[in-house]
Amino acid sequence: GQKDRSIGGPNSSNAKVAQLQKQIQELQNQLSSTNSKDAAVGELQVQLDRAHAQILTADMVRKELEDTLEAEQYTWELRVQDQEREIESLRNECEELSKEL
Repeated sequence: GQKDRSIGGPNSSNAKVAQLQKQIQELQNQLSSTNSKDAAVGELQVQLDRAHAQILTADMVRKELEDTLEAEQYTWELRVQDQEREIESLRNECEELSKEL
């Protein structure tokens, strides 16, 4: 009889309260750690999004430069063709002139 009552007595209650307080503290520590990790993950996500935006911007600039280069190359090809025709025309004129001389 007497021992059974002491199991549920004040000392036992204090021990249970202390154990619960310890568990609460451990859970709070875990929660704090989780919140810190969540904040770090959030910051990494922001950095990742920023990097992705920079990649997209750089890709758009590269595409614009490629398009400009293609247009420039085409323009130069046309100029070269015009010059080749001009050279051919001048050669023919020179040949005609030399025949006349």
